[in-house]
Amino acid sequence: GTNTYNHIWFAGISFDPGEVHKGGFGKPELVVVVFLRYGDFGRETAPLAAQIVKRWREIRQARASMGPSLGSGG
Repeated sequence: GTNTYNHIWFAGISFDPGEVHKGGFGKPELVVVVFLRYGDFGRETAPLAAQIVKRWREIRQARASMGPSLGSGG
């Protein structure tokens, strides 16, 4: 028989919560694209993207607390 596979994509933008601009959006801080090969449902991808954004913010916060030379990547 023929096998049918689903590949699931999700893309989102996280905005810096500390900088709200006109229209209610903040400064874009991160674009996340999640691809699940042989995924079942699209609802599986958004929580993964949210976890990535959460971890990104934790890393950014930790780097900022290390000081300007380490926090800027240089």
